Amino acid sequence: MFHWRRIVFDEFHELESFESTQQNSLQFLRSHFRWGLTGTPPVDNNAGPIFMSSLFRIDLPGYLRMTSSPGAIDLDSWEGDRLLTEASARFLDDYVRQNTAELPHIRLEERVVVVHHNAAERALYLGQAHEAPDVNSSGHR
Repeated sequence: MFHWRRIVFDEFHELESFESTQQNSLQFLRSHFRWGLTGTPPVDNNAGPIFMSSLFRIDLPGYLRMTSSPGAIDLDSWEGDRLLTEASARFLDDYVRQNTAELPHIRLEERVVVVHHNAAERALYLGQAHEAPDVNSSGHR
């Protein structure tokens, strides 16, 4: 099993629309840190913060009522639960809503690592670099 130092979920708000099996598979990714990047977090109901917090391994307190169907949860009860609504708002304020481009508490650290290839590794690298598209060109060769 892989274990990463950091997992970054780009366009984090789109993950909520994934199928439940895809969402569940994201829970199995292992890392020391998890970041979610989005410009439009789902904040119109409690379901968005509950999903977001679950990917960060944060449980929001509240009461989930079961329905008459086995294993089904009454999602409407999430919106009427005052404790859950307050916890969702606190989660959004503390972890989601930043509204700033300046994040002074995150320090920048740069490390340069020199990699020495043997002849076979260098040949593989140059072959891949030759086959890679030129991002600086206009698409014409």
